[in-house]
Amino acid sequence: MIQRDAKKNKPSLYSISFLLKVLLVVTTCFMLATFYVSVKIHDKYDKILNESNKLRTDTLRKVVTDTDANTNSNVQRDHCDGTPSSKQAISKQAISKQNKDDTSNGIDTPKYPAYLKSSKSIRSEFASRYGGESNAIPMLSKGIITFPPSKNKKKGKNDSGIQHTAKRILRAIALSTPFVMAFGGYSVTAGRGNYFNQSFPFVVERILTEPFHALGIDLISRNAAIGGIPSLPYGFCQANFLGKDADLVSWDFGMNEGVSAEGLETYLRHSISSLEKAPMFVLLDTNRFRRWLLQHYVDRGMIVDPIAVQRPGDGNDLGIHEFLSPDNDEMMPLGFQDWNTWGAPPGAPGQAAWHPKYKEHELLGWMIAMHLLKAMDVAVAIMNKDHNWKLEYVNSDALKPKSLGKPNYQDSSKISSLLHGTPQQNPNDEEKWTMNTVSCRTSFRPGGMLESSLVDIVTSPATLDLEPTTIKSDEVYAKGWVLDIGQMERNTKQKLITNYGPNGLGYIDMKLALYGVPQSGTLSLWLSLNASNNKIKHATTPQDANKYIKTLIICEVNEKRGDKECNMKTDVTYKISDRVVTSVTTVMAAGAAYLKKPVCVHVDIPKDAKISTRDDGKNKGVMLDVTVTGGGVTRANGACSISHVVWEEHT
Repeated sequence: MIQRDAKKNKPSLYSISFLLKVLLVVTTCFMLATFYVSVKIHDKYDKILNESNKLRTDTLRKVVTDTDANTNSNVQRDHCDGTPSSKQAISKQAISKQNKDDTSNGIDTPKYPAYLKSSKSIRSEFASRYGGESNAIPMLSKGIITFPPSKNKKKGKNDSGIQHTAKRILRAIALSTPFVMAFGGYSVTAGRGNYFNQSFPFVVERILTEPFHALGIDLISRNAAIGGIPSLPYGFCQANFLGKDADLVSWDFGMNEGVSAEGLETYLRHSISSLEKAPMFVLLDTNRFRRWLLQHYVDRGMIVDPIAVQRPGDGNDLGIHEFLSPDNDEMMPLGFQDWNTWGAPPGAPGQAAWHPKYKEHELLGWMIAMHLLKAMDVAVAIMNKDHNWKLEYVNSDALKPKSLGKPNYQDSSKISSLLHGTPQQNPNDEEKWTMNTVSCRTSFRPGGMLESSLVDIVTSPATLDLEPTTIKSDEVYAKGWVLDIGQMERNTKQKLITNYGPNGLGYIDMKLALYGVPQSGTLSLWLSLNASNNKIKHATTPQDANKYIKTLIICEVNEKRGDKECNMKTDVTYKISDRVVTSVTTVMAAGAAYLKKPVCVHVDIPKDAKISTRDDGKNKGVMLDVTVTGGGVTRANGACSISHVVWEEHT
């Protein structure tokens, strides 16, 4: 109680003095506590930066140590390029001269200061965005799953494939060509619910463009994802969608294909065989069957540096659950703020629970970028150490496997060779399978931007130049087959244009197809044979077409339009070189269906069909004629459509 003067009923001087002393003590304690906390925060920040630099140096040192261990054994050879390991080894001296100011992080500094500065800045920003190094690095290790060869795991080695990815970067620098990342998939990768340029492929590009420029080359990111499609026929057409020059490709079709890895295997085998560089493979999925398949292919030497990327989900999978609380959003690190906010305005198409929001796209992009940055560090270390490094890494075939092994999933259908290839000799030979030459023509966008499109092989009258989003009348369909889109696709595109302007939200994908009804007449398509195929090169005409074309499939737009829609097996008549096709079967392969509806048919090559020539005999091939003969097919109920034509040649 406060003491008071009994006579005057006022507080005594002693009591006032005591209160002032208490107030002074409390104020002093508060200031000391504030100072202590600020010092601790500063110390923790310094510790985070030191951990970052130490981890980066230790990671590079570990890669180099493993390489030298391989060199000293003098018995191992790289299973892809076949050159002795001693020629690929990086000396430990490449990281031993670390500057005292710690700007090099284990890389000899004089040659690439701009790269080192950019790399350090990126790492610092990553740590800052995601809760400091002590949180960001564990998150990254959970978010990027690597696949060291199992035999190395048993020996205690941790070869994550970084060295092989570094070789890809060195090859691009040696050839002065861009490093090309090409991302395939559907609505998740396409960025639905956000602006297209907010999707994670472009996040990777924005982060890494500066360090790639510092090494003298461009970085290109292609987002070729298309909303609502299966693995196939997309996977047969990777050169069309992703580009033959891709250094990195991805797969993202998990939501449509359950737990099966069959569609993934077909896609993977085609990426290895049909693209020039057997690109690095990125799996946007962590399903155990699909991860097992990648490990299986690594262990057999068919791929060397794949990764699987873990989506955050509720945060538990990446250990970041505590950062995703909406109650304290403004207190969270920048990378986790506004976690539940879409990039596009509210109500934009695609804002569904299964699609990642903008900040999740950013996180996915940052994790992939940080993995590639590690590989860039190794590449720079090699360039600093070996002045003649270009002589070794200029070979664009260095990372291609010598041959494909036996597929894990067996298929006995008529398209088995298109799916998985054929054995070179003994069908039971594990390591001697090959994929035949496959050609694809598609009308889906962005598929026609890198290779010839389906429209380019049309030789009959057709309406190909009308605005896709406008409704085509029966009169237009009566003039010939029409380049058009389905009603659901049209509604979505019109909504984007109406609400967000002619560019919509920036998306470039569109499921265009050639549509026809009985009144449209015959659609004629010229299927050219590959001139580089020696068998084709020396062929004389007329020759039996089935000696040159092994498999032909025709695929429709993957959309459900009701029970009265066209049936591509029973409502269509096919001719090859004027010979009627008598056998048409539905393709039941895993990955070739959407919402359980198969989208492709296999068309047998008639025995008496012949190859012919065009362009003064220089162009050999066959003419495919397609006519809608089902009397009940109408535009309103669902016209017949062709979006992909894929043919496999005998080689």
